[in-house]
Formats: sequence, C-alpha cells, structure tokens
Amino acid sequence: MTNADRKAAIRERMASTGDNYTTAKRAIEQARAQLHRALALSNGSGPLAALARAMLESMNEERR
Repeated sequence: MTNADRKAAIRERMASTGDNYTTAKRAIEQARAQLHRALALSNGSGPLAALARAMLESMNEERR
C-alpha cells in the first residue's frame, strides 16, 4: 500500500464517518494491527487466519 493509498483511505474514512484526520488514521491503523495480530495468533492456519488474510487482502485491493 503506497502513501497515496493510505491517505486516500483516511480521506474516505473521514468522509464516511465524519472523523477528523487523526481519528480516521488511528482507526485504520488499529484495524490493520488487529488483523495482523489475529493472523499471528493463529500461527497462519485455520479459519481465523484465513479470515484475517482475506480481510487484509481486501483492504489492499480496495486501494488499487
């Protein structure tokens, strides 16, 4: 994900939720971190890992 993609995601979140820049950025960062933790805790296998991978992939695809 490029810097421009990250900024676009933040602007999109700001528009859809009314959040300010800092709040929107923090929410996006927390969501990504939670998915990475879920993937790490599942040791990369099982339904939780598959869901986390799919969600991370979806977040990356939305910006392409």
